[in-house]
Amino acid sequence: MEIFKPLLKISFWILLILSTLALVFIHVGLAGLEFDFTPSGFNFYIKELSKYGYLFGATISVLALIYGSSRYHEKIKNDRFIEWKSAIEPYLNYAGVSNEMLKVEFTRKRYELFRILYNLGFRIQKKVELEKCLFLFKNEIELFESQNKNYQNTGGAYPDLEYVFIFDSINYLIHGSCIECYPGYERDLKICFP
Repeated sequence: MEIFKPLLKISFWILLILSTLALVFIHVGLAGLEFDFTPSGFNFYIKELSKYGYLFGATISVLALIYGSSRYHEKIKNDRFIEWKSAIEPYLNYAGVSNEMLKVEFTRKRYELFRILYNLGFRIQKKVELEKCLFLFKNEIELFESQNKNYQNTGGAYPDLEYVFIFDSINYLIHGSCIECYPGYERDLKICFP
């Protein structure tokens, strides 16, 4: 299906150039004639245009097809977003229990995350793709950590040097947002936290 998009666009541009040339030729041919603003003058002008009617019709048809196709793909994408948003809502509510700020920021940025995941087919297959998803929240990681209820209940004391309180929540949200993640994903996720 993706191969048809470029072919349609190329076809449209070729038809547009040919239609423009046809309009130029028609008007050059009519330039020597005096235009009459009467019904017979308009009829003559339309008769000249109708010589290239199939070309103009094909150009308009291809343009309508391109526009309709893009609207159709946008509708599919929006429907998929609504479905995805409903599917991750329980994950978001679970993560929001221990960190309300994470829930608020994730809700605010979820369409951006959706666009990234949509382009990846909802599969994170390498570390670069994971980092691309987490980049949306890079400025809020410390805020999420400080607002985490477990962090606050322990007075900011960590069980060990590698422990991060929001890891479980973020891990849960990422897993809930994707169809699958690559092996070793959790190790790479831990490395992404400061």
